[in-house]
Amino acid sequence: HVRVNGVAPGWIDTEMTEDVSDDVRRRLIEATPLKRVGKTAEIGELVHFLLSDKSSFTTGQTHVASGGLGTLP
Repeated sequence: HVRVNGVAPGWIDTEMTEDVSDDVRRRLIEATPLKRVGKTAEIGELVHFLLSDKSSFTTGQTHVASGGLGTLP
């Protein structure tokens, strides 16, 4: 059986985001229900779970890891 799942990370603290202005970063954190940016390790843990037998009944999903950003009106 083939399982296909996707991961859609939100704002993750990486080299790609380190040059973003403090104002933009502050506004993004304020707009995020969990009030912080994500960590690369958190995305890695999600991918690890999806590759493990613990997710053997999961397929055809996009897993959004965004701290809730975009879920509230």
